[in-house]
Amino acid sequence: MTNRFWILLVTILALLIFAALFLRLISETGQSNSYSLLAEAFLKGQFFTTQPCFDIDCVKFAGKTYVIFPPLPAVLIMPLIAIFGVEFSAYIFISTILFLLSGLLWYKIIRFLGKNRQIAFLFAIAATFATPIFYTTIRGDRVWFFAQNISFFAISLALYLAIKKKNAFLVGTLIAISFLSRQLTILLTPFIFALMIEDDLPFYQITRERIIKFVNIAIPVAISIIIYLSYNYLRFGDMFETGYQFLIPPPDYPSENFLSFRLRDLGIFNSEYFLFNLYYLFLQGFHVNFIGQYATELGSMDRGGTALLAASPFLFLLALTPVKIGKNKSAENIFSLRIILIGIITIILMIIPMLFYHSNGFTQYNVQRYVLDWLPIALIFLATALKSSHLRLFAALISYSLLLNIATLITVFLTS
Repeated sequence: MTNRFWILLVTILALLIFAALFLRLISETGQSNSYSLLAEAFLKGQFFTTQPCFDIDCVKFAGKTYVIFPPLPAVLIMPLIAIFGVEFSAYIFISTILFLLSGLLWYKIIRFLGKNRQIAFLFAIAATFATPIFYTTIRGDRVWFFAQNISFFAISLALYLAIKKKNAFLVGTLIAISFLSRQLTILLTPFIFALMIEDDLPFYQITRERIIKFVNIAIPVAISIIIYLSYNYLRFGDMFETGYQFLIPPPDYPSENFLSFRLRDLGIFNSEYFLFNLYYLFLQGFHVNFIGQYATELGSMDRGGTALLAASPFLFLLALTPVKIGKNKSAENIFSLRIILIGIITIILMIIPMLFYHSNGFTQYNVQRYVLDWLPIALIFLATALKSSHLRLFAALISYSLLLNIATLITVFLTS
């Protein structure tokens, strides 16, 4: 089969998925995203909402109701809430714009790394339609997913600027935006800084240029940390209290699912969650429950999701990631060993706490959405691994991922 066939197949499958996204976009209704309530609260000069929350992750503290999530997404939509009120209903539209812009950024990233247009096009499709960012986009009307879309776009743009070694202050600002949307992404800072100073000099060598870049990245990141700590203090009287501990329901709370039991009996972090999270992150395959006397009727998709490599098998090509050794001038678009090691360590540091967290992203279908916090590192390594000779294999693996997403959409539609 020719390259054109595979590119056409991937394009058709991506368009089918985008059609489903578009149908969700035009059918979105308001009062589903609690960031509307938080934005309204900010407009009133307060940090709590006086209305019932639109989701289960609001907490009661000192008789007031708080949306506990990081504040930046609410700040960004304040003008829209000021105009349309909490009935505002274009979150999926905004998420879709961010989704498409993220795809464009990854196209530009891989082109900057010297790959041809065909590989770049396939890579942009893979990074968006065949990863959890598609799922968070199609469900962008809910608070958790909207925040992840903002974070993913901000980090994608930060990485694009970092590999071009441009505008360190804007890079730091984008990290700050991501942190104030998804807290754990603050751990990406050392990796992105390392990209900014990637050269043939020893990593520990101090130069004026490196100091300037460090300061420019550090200032907005430090400001964002101060903002978040102050925000916590103003809400809960403690800079390090995020509000998540108040998610734990009281003993008489009517538990509706295993998460309620977990929070009440085991807490937010516990070693009991390790095996569940480990299997779902690395091993669990695409899974549909069949029901009925003969187990022949579609029941539902597994709400715990699908392991990353099972849903996005093109990531196995990460095994081909090259390493630049020494001052190899013929490998300008290959990362040094130190960059790869920093990236791997960053990924491990972000995965470890998630293995002990009470939720792996529940509910989610055919994805593990928490991987979006560190997936950009894997994607930028993958961008260096791909060659023109990999096109057909890469396209075949992407096609499989897209078919899984189509099967997921059909199954959820038929069983909802």
